[in-house]
Amino acid sequence: MHGLRFVGQVPGYISGLAQARIGFAVLGALAAAGASLLAARLFGVGPAVLAGLGLAAEPFLVVNQQLVHVDGPLTAFVTLAALLALARWTAAPVAGRCCSAARRPGWHSSPNRPPSTCSGSCAGGRGRSGAPLVPTRTTGSIWQAARRPIGDLIVWGVVGCDVRLLWPALWVLGPVEVFSRVIAFTRETGGQPDEVGSYFLGQVGSDPGPLYYPVATLFRLSPYTTLGLVVLAALGWRLTSPARMRVLWLLVFVGGFSLMMTLGPKKFDRYLLPIYPALVILASLGWWTVLRWLDRRVVQVAVGAVLVVGLVWPLASTYPYPLSFYNPLLGGGAVAQRA
Repeated sequence: MHGLRFVGQVPGYISGLAQARIGFAVLGALAAAGASLLAARLFGVGPAVLAGLGLAAEPFLVVNQQLVHVDGPLTAFVTLAALLALARWTAAPVAGRCCSAARRPGWHSSPNRPPSTCSGSCAGGRGRSGAPLVPTRTTGSIWQAARRPIGDLIVWGVVGCDVRLLWPALWVLGPVEVFSRVIAFTRETGGQPDEVGSYFLGQVGSDPGPLYYPVATLFRLSPYTTLGLVVLAALGWRLTSPARMRVLWLLVFVGGFSLMMTLGPKKFDRYLLPIYPALVILASLGWWTVLRWLDRRVVQVAVGAVLVVGLVWPLASTYPYPLSFYNPLLGGGAVAQRA
């Protein structure tokens, strides 16, 4: 703490800190735009437009992406990585273009290939030779389906190792010393409860337990995202089969990341920030399903206007301190203070 006080007294520290926030905010805005483009590829333009507006207006996401801290960049890069992986492994045209750009054998999966030459892999019936086109569950077909993601993960891991070779400390202290320090730091900071302690549901203690993140996340979400997720759960059956599969994988990402953070004894609400963009995208898909379900254009416009107001209101009501926003559907700040 003494070091923090000393740094705060350095001339120009506060103004420099304010200037540094601009870069973090720009990165968050670019990540929101990139996530919207990927959402358009995965779910269509309509849900992507709503997702872009939602990402730009989700209070907890907005405020943390303009702070000089690791949570904003982590959220940006994790979100883009998850959506890119989903597009790569579930959207055939995107995957085909990536294969074509990477190597010549990938040309067989290119979207420019005539439909008649690849229809056998995705439709029933018989080919020109009379062989049935219904896919069968064989070891070979399972391996063919798993080969691309396994290969991608291997390349991803190799690139990650290469990036770590650029750490200057590796060339000065050596890899053994550096990685032992990284492991020790992770164990000391994340492997034990916060030294200040936690308050949760009227109890003061070290580890607030497995219910902490579900409750904290619900309090931090906007009504737009909260109700949108409920709508998606109710109307998800109206989605196409590919869309339902991508929704499922996004939910796997949300659940897996949440479980990983829950296992650690040190918990803060912002530690779950990387799942917020995925929740906003899913909620936007739910609202778009509602708009598509409505028959009359006048009703669609009216509901759209209500959605826009619902998007803007959380930020406007807490300006210039959006961190003070808590979900009014759960009682707002008064209830959050007790919880």
